[in-house]
Amino acid sequence: MEFIKLFSTEHIMYILFFTVFYGSLLYLRKFINSRFFEISIASTMGVIKILGYIGRFYINHEPLYALFPIHICNVSFIMAVIFMIKPNIKAFQIIFYMSLGALAAILFPESVVVFPNPFGILFFLEHFFILFMIVYQMIYLGFSPTKKGILYTFICLNILAIVAYNFNKFFNTNYMYINHKPLTPTPLDFFGPWPIYILVVEVLFIFLGFLFYLLFRKRK
Repeated sequence: MEFIKLFSTEHIMYILFFTVFYGSLLYLRKFINSRFFEISIASTMGVIKILGYIGRFYINHEPLYALFPIHICNVSFIMAVIFMIKPNIKAFQIIFYMSLGALAAILFPESVVVFPNPFGILFFLEHFFILFMIVYQMIYLGFSPTKKGILYTFICLNILAIVAYNFNKFFNTNYMYINHKPLTPTPLDFFGPWPIYILVVEVLFIFLGFLFYLLFRKRK
């Protein structure tokens, strides 16, 4: 099974395609009733996610314990679907800062099968949706990140990490890459051995979170 190589032509084409695709949806929203648009997009993505899980179970024969939505991107995707339908500024804060994980996954995909594998397509479709939801609510709802949002998200991520760590020990999985590094090369390889790389990621999250806050905060 062949995987996408980082910043290969295929990788870049995926990024360009979904940037244009979701950018077009943002523009299309101007001509469509907001509630219809939000419910339609979120519901469609929810159905696609469920079909993806069914496909991974019946086609890829992945065990159920490998399908739990414990990865940061899965949690933020589910939240994005729910709060696209029912906007909430506090939930937006968590999704906004968690989306750093989605952005990292898009730029440094791990074990994503080359085109035209449907699960490779779903990977980019779903991760880009998280970013789309954030940009949508910033443009059309006037939401913006806050400094408190960094703290809320940091606490939530650490609680999730504790859950993931114990789940991983029991089922021999590696959700959130909290028990060991991914088997394929990733930027985590530059952050030292376990558990040092986890502490580096936590510091990096605070730094990038504050940077993104400065970039996208609401200016008076």
